[in-house]
Amino acid sequence: MGLNSNSQIGYNGIGYKNTEKSWGDVISTPTKLPWFNDKAVRHVYANGNASYVLLDNGKVYPWGMFGETDGTGKTVYNNLNEPTDTLPSLTNIDTMAMGIMHLIAHEKGSEANKNGSLFTWGWSFEGSLGNKDTTHVWMYNNPIPTILPNQL
Repeated sequence: MGLNSNSQIGYNGIGYKNTEKSWGDVISTPTKLPWFNDKAVRHVYANGNASYVLLDNGKVYPWGMFGETDGTGKTVYNNLNEPTDTLPSLTNIDTMAMGIMHLIAHEKGSEANKNGSLFTWGWSFEGSLGNKDTTHVWMYNNPIPTILPNQL
């Protein structure tokens, strides 16, 4: 329930406006999303304009505001009306954290990488993604590996 202006509710978003599938702009009662009836959901995450689900199999599906800033600095948005597999590099995630406009995902450890890996994406502002190679842009929606110093 909540504001559905960017399809962040996850069902019948703005792409369905003025159709028989549309929901109102504000959802005021809890409503089950049909997309996950046959899937084991571990966690649901939400920030202002987007939502994410982490399945027990380690896959992450976003919906709501989703955009990418190109090399010229122009950001193009493609609001996802429903949970969509747009983050194929995130396959073995065990937890996530969300800021207002940036996200962090932790990948489970493996034999080759005992502690697992961190990935960040979203708004890159004054180091908010924790990667020295990112520039100040509005949206990175391709998760970026983040390297932390050994002394944390």
